[in-house]
Amino acid sequence: MSRLDADGTFQLLARVLADTPRLDGAACAGRGDLFDPIEPDEAPDDAEYRTTAAARLCRTCPALVDCAQWVDSLPAARRPAGTIAGRRAPRTRGPGRPKKKENTAA
Repeated sequence: MSRLDADGTFQLLARVLADTPRLDGAACAGRGDLFDPIEPDEAPDDAEYRTTAAARLCRTCPALVDCAQWVDSLPAARRPAGTIAGRRAPRTRGPGRPKKKENTAA
């Protein structure tokens, strides 16, 4: 039996990971740095090298089929950004705050 902490962190983590499959033998294990989304301030050559290396690693992965099936089963809004299942997924932004109306009265 797991012990829950006072602020519910364990419960939140359990909910987040509930639908994440166990991908035994995944080639990406321990290489999360390659698979992160491209950052706005990241040098284009660095981003290209990193994401290409991630996609190449995916092509050798014994868990690729299961990974691809999992990511394809997710609604688009819940798909992780970065390189996943050998594909580059863009970082998506949520709806954000509405733009303020400009005051046109003079």
